[in-house]
Formats: sequence, C-alpha cells, structure tokens
Amino acid sequence: MKWGIQIYIMEHILIGLLLVFSLLGCGSGKAGGHIPLIDLEDAFDNNSEYVNLSRYCKSIEYIPLETNYESVLDIDGVTKVDIRADSNSIFIKNSQTNAIVVFSNKTGKYITSFSRMGRGPGEYQDFYFWDLKGESDSDNFRLAIHCMNSAFIYGKGYLFLHKIDADYGDIWSSPNVFKVILAPNEKCDYIYTLDCERNFNLQSGRTEVYNYLVKRDTIGETVSRLIDKRVHPWQWPMTEFFTYGKTLKYLTSGRDSIFAVKDIGNISLEYTISLGRYEYLRAIVPSAEKKGTVYYEPAEKSINENKYFIALTGYLPASDLPQIYLQRGYNQRCPSFILYDKKEQKTFALKRLPEYDFIGMVDDLEGGMPFAPVYMRFNKMYQLVDAIDFIEYAQKSNSQKMKQVAATLTEESNPVMVVATLK
Repeated sequence: MKWGIQIYIMEHILIGLLLVFSLLGCGSGKAGGHIPLIDLEDAFDNNSEYVNLSRYCKSIEYIPLETNYESVLDIDGVTKVDIRADSNSIFIKNSQTNAIVVFSNKTGKYITSFSRMGRGPGEYQDFYFWDLKGESDSDNFRLAIHCMNSAFIYGKGYLFLHKIDADYGDIWSSPNVFKVILAPNEKCDYIYTLDCERNFNLQSGRTEVYNYLVKRDTIGETVSRLIDKRVHPWQWPMTEFFTYGKTLKYLTSGRDSIFAVKDIGNISLEYTISLGRYEYLRAIVPSAEKKGTVYYEPAEKSINENKYFIALTGYLPASDLPQIYLQRGYNQRCPSFILYDKKEQKTFALKRLPEYDFIGMVDDLEGGMPFAPVYMRFNKMYQLVDAIDFIEYAQKSNSQKMKQVAATLTEESNPVMVVATLK
C-alpha cells in the first residue's frame, strides 16, 4: 500500500515537471475544420517577450489574507499552491494539515476551514486531490475529496452527502484512481475519475501507461470511459484535467492535444501543441546532478484557460532557453508561463523580469510586481505571494497600492492574494 502511495506522489510531482518540456508535436488540423496550433518553437524563438497585463486586464488588486489561529497557511511555497474559487470565495489547501481554508476573494477575510480527517461516517483518512463546483452559499455547491479509490461528496454547509467508491480490489495490478473531477455540466452528482494502469515491457524497457477517464454515478458504477494511452521509458505523465466555464477539458498525457469533453461519447479536439525543434526537451530527466538541468519544484496547477488565452505552466531549463531567462540562473520560486492568445492565434513565452528575478506578465496598470496567472476562474486571475516576498517586491515597485499593503504585513503574515480582473 505504501509503495502505491509513493508511486502516486511521484506521478503527481512529475505532472508539473513534464507539462512544458514533454510536449509532443502532432497534426495541426482535421478534416472539415481548422484546429489551432500552440506552437512552442515559435514562442521560444520569435515571441519570447514581455507581455503587458493591460493587454487582457482592466484592474489589479492586492488583498492580504487575514491571519489568525485558524487561518494560518503553510503551502510549501507559492509555486505549489493548490487553489479553487467561486464568485465570492477563494479555497486554499493547507499542505500541512490537509484542511481547505476559505477566504473572501474580495476582502481577504477568513471565512472558515474544512477538514473531515478521521474514520467515522463522512470522514476520510487521506487527502490526495479535490474539486468543487457551484457557489458555496447555494444548494448546487459540491465539494469532492479524493481518498485512495473513493470520493467523498459534500454540499452546502459542507454537509456530507455520499461516498462514491471506485475500488478495483487488487491495488497492485488493477488501475488506481488518481484524480476526481466533478462533472461541471451535470446537475446530478456524477463524477469523472482519472484511473491509471501501468504495464512494464521487459523487452523494450518501456512502460505502457493507460489513463482512463471514467464517468461514474453516485454509487460508483461506471457510466462510460475513455482511454488515453502513453508510452514513456522513464516517467509516467498523466492526463491533466481542467474546467473552463461548464466544460471539462483535458491535456493528453502525451502533452500534444487539448480536448473538450461534453460527455465520454462526445469529445472534440480543440488545440494541438508542438515543440518543433525543441522536442528534445521532453526527454530531459530532471536531476540535480545532470549538467544543464535543475531539479524543479512542481506547480500544482499546470494549465488554465480564460476568454482571452490558455496558460501552460511548466519548468524549462535556463541553459537551453536563455532568451526567456536572460542569461541568468533559474529562480525556483516561480515556473515559466506560455500564453496562447486565442484571438491572435499566437503563442508567447513570458520573459523573466530582471529587477524581480521573476517570470510573469508586466504590471503596467499599477507599476507593481510581475503577475503570474497561476489560477483562473470566471473573469478573475489569481496569484498568491508570500508576505516576506511581497514586502521585498513592494519596495522595488512603483505601486502605491503594493506599498500600502506591505506596510500592514509582517514575516508571519499570510500570503497576499493578487487578483487581476479581465476586461
């Protein structure tokens, strides 16, 4: 059992590491229609640039999260923060306690904390993945907690509703459930689970990985499923899921395509992705010892979408792409960001801003620190910044808003939530 959990953790870490530099090229269109291409070679060679925040946003706010005994956050660094949001609240997973801490996304005021760790009815023993949909103050609110091969579903007021089991029996040879996603376009509590099965081929030395997207009803019965196969000699990248509006989407485990899922039997290809001459980057095995590469911390959320662009979050070797890092070393506090502009159908690789040693969008609205689009929901984009870093960045910036907020912080304060509102 411990071995299975270790494999899970390793795979979870590798998702962020492999997102950008494991992307494969594939076809750029299909019969009867044009499929947009996210061209990373073009982004690295021709469109590695500073992108102004005003290009997409009308305002930016710096909101300190309230700090008290119940709300203190330990998030293992802002690049690994795991957050969700509705129109009124932001939900942040506390990495040490596995509690979900809820704040107002308008004022930063602490609202509540949620945890059901235990062995009683409606309680879970482990916390691997989570998802939510609906508004927290409405009857359609749902929170799903993934524990081993089960999902615990909670409703308004965090009332326990039901447990959905997806137990295959023999955990060693049968698929394991690694993620649980609430069906965004379903009124009932159907869920999608990401199940993974690994088979090692002794002759080729390669591992065949089968990722199953399985739709399940409220008693765990399979409604339908999709298979996404990936073969790789070293790592096990997994299918990456995200929600845009009420549509479930996924980035294939081969990192070459983005699909929209209306239902298991109704899936459409939306984008293809190519690394071009940089395809060799996908074969790099991250290592602290290997020359030219660095062991990078993973980002928790590796793909996001809003009405203007898709953001891919990953980790790129500075030695191979100096046009992004500007000949300087890699700062482990932040990942790299690739933006695909939907209107222009153009891909951008954001540059590191030297004065901050940080990769992000240029804040030309307030003259503040770079903005990293870590999470998106509705017409908002979110970034969390550790208090001590925020104080330092405020001193370097020309933003009076940042300086005013920084004056209220100490090193023990909770992070500051930076919220950019789209036009």
